[in-house]
Amino acid sequence: MFGQLKLDDETFDEIFEYHKRKIPQIDRKWTDFNEHDPGITFLELLSWMKELQQFHLDQIGSENYKMFLKLIGMKQRRKKAVQTFAILYEIEKEFFLPKNSRIYAGDIVFETTEERCFSPNRLLSLSCDLEKKQGKVILRFAHPFPEEKYHRLYFKLSEPKEGKRQPIKEDFFPLIQWRLEAIRNGKKIPCRILKDETYGLLYSGEVQFVLEEEKGQKEHTELQNENEMLLCFVIESGEYDILPSIQAVEWNSIMVQQTETRSTYEEVSVLEDKKTVFLNSRMARQGKLEFYKEKAGIWYPIEIEKKSILPDKVKIQLKEEVKESETLYAVTYEVDFEAERNYEMDGFPFQQIRLEHTELLQDQIEIMVTCPFQENGFEQYQRVENFYHSGPEDRHFVFDEEQGCLYFGDCERGLAPKGELKIIRFISSRGLKGNIKEQQLKFFEDGTIPAKVTNYENTSSGADKETIEECFWRFMRESTHTHRAVTMEDYETLVRQTPGLLIHKVKATKAKIKSIKNVKSKSMKLKLSGLSNCDAYQIQYSMKKSFKGVKTVTKKSGSVTIKKLKLKKTYYVRVRTMKKIGGASYYGKWSGRKTVRIKK
Repeated sequence: MFGQLKLDDETFDEIFEYHKRKIPQIDRKWTDFNEHDPGITFLELLSWMKELQQFHLDQIGSENYKMFLKLIGMKQRRKKAVQTFAILYEIEKEFFLPKNSRIYAGDIVFETTEERCFSPNRLLSLSCDLEKKQGKVILRFAHPFPEEKYHRLYFKLSEPKEGKRQPIKEDFFPLIQWRLEAIRNGKKIPCRILKDETYGLLYSGEVQFVLEEEKGQKEHTELQNENEMLLCFVIESGEYDILPSIQAVEWNSIMVQQTETRSTYEEVSVLEDKKTVFLNSRMARQGKLEFYKEKAGIWYPIEIEKKSILPDKVKIQLKEEVKESETLYAVTYEVDFEAERNYEMDGFPFQQIRLEHTELLQDQIEIMVTCPFQENGFEQYQRVENFYHSGPEDRHFVFDEEQGCLYFGDCERGLAPKGELKIIRFISSRGLKGNIKEQQLKFFEDGTIPAKVTNYENTSSGADKETIEECFWRFMRESTHTHRAVTMEDYETLVRQTPGLLIHKVKATKAKIKSIKNVKSKSMKLKLSGLSNCDAYQIQYSMKKSFKGVKTVTKKSGSVTIKKLKLKKTYYVRVRTMKKIGGASYYGKWSGRKTVRIKK
């Protein structure tokens, strides 16, 4: 990929001999070229200095390439942890699953991204009555939903036979819009959809919603008993290109990601007594806890008076109150991580800390260091790419993901830490190696959980950090790709990149003049082709090759007659297709130019 520019391309002898041969051209009286001559001694010294400079100029390392990448507007992509949905089944009783609970696929660790209450509710029946522009999906559950902030359903869709849909982007607008209603105890309950990751049943994913207050009188429904509950998804607008095929619907699902959290922190709120805090993560239950109140950027530790583990949360009593002007942070970490998270720093320049784990995510390492001017206070150090823009008072550090090493400044570019250093966030991932196939999630770390777990989909979003070489190749691909619509291949490429489009085959066709004749008096007849999926033909004709003074007509038919032409003149004709979308007109490429002479 990189041009092999070799700056150290001359040896000492080559440099010396080249300049020694130049001496007679400068001074013919200088004839003694032996080593005892003082001039030759100086020439040898200067040749050695030149060879030394060439050697140092040729030492181009990774930092030089990174700076070059920055100059051309590129940045290496970081390691990415894969995410997928875990499906819980055969649930024996209602239970609470805290945040960061671990689920294993062999020796690969996945962690839940949130807490959730699971219940043994099950889907009794699924009725799917969909057409392209209307229809509904009715789900009948054995029990009403438990009281939660919001509810979710996971839809597993079959892959369309016609092809695979393009990946979506953030601004993608679904093909259909639908509303959701629930029926509980014979009453209709309006629902508000918070998030639809299926985009109207185009993709597998979750639908998150909340139940509003019950309204209206009881009405006749298909419920067999009052304990059952109906959910009804109704199409309000839009149109499907291909009707979706629902393979499964799961009530008990949760998002998991392939990470291993050894330490993390979060901002927490206190109750009215200013001392009581509730946490709901796995490490708050099983690990160690530290609390800090932050004021003016300084973190001050607070001691814990009492810790109580409840069924769905952890209750903490603090020894001192937290004022409204102060922000409270809870730091949680694994019991066996305590020795790895504490370091003593000496305040000298160029300090380093080599971590035992090398699979750490680059943006998931955070530290704090003893504040030099506040007793018992700590201040956070900020992670930066390098120290080029750091000042002598900047609390900065650099993390080398490949080496698993923390680097600190030299007191001129980045303040060197002194005192106690604590790691407050430490999350690792296997990246590309963390991708798994369907049904590989097998068991929970907590063997007492009354449920089984699996996953429905193969995962592929996990990725390793991009190498410098790969980043340069990506720049070459992106810089040579033009977002244009000129050639037929350009149109085909743009169609393939359309988010959410179901693509079986792409072939761009342009309008074509099949035949052109001088028929009746002062008229010509054209037979055209290529109108498929377009609205009309736009035809231009002129008596000049440059189409100067051109006349334009628009016709929907493939057989067009143009009258009132000039006798004994040659006309140049071309055609293109036209389509109107949302009030705007879009045109295809012009066909080849054809001629006809008006003889009659």
